[in-house]
Amino acid sequence: MECGTLGSGSPTNRLSVKYYLVAMIFILFDVEVVFIYSVAFKAVKLGWYGYFVMVFLFGGLWLQALIYIWKRGVPNWNE
Repeated sequence: MECGTLGSGSPTNRLSVKYYLVAMIFILFDVEVVFIYSVAFKAVKLGWYGYFVMVFLFGGLWLQALIYIWKRGVPNWNE
């Protein structure tokens, strides 16, 4: 019984690897959002130059992660 309702299916069914890949991608981008929030709060101390360096660093890391994910074929749901 889960959340007051009877479960369906077998409890030993395995999930697809795609499910776990999407979960890891979510965690990756969630951590990056926390990073950008911390930079935004320290924008006054960093000054304009430091703020832009941190934003470009964040954008570069995010783009690099997105390209890696795309090359690995994670967004392709047809397989």
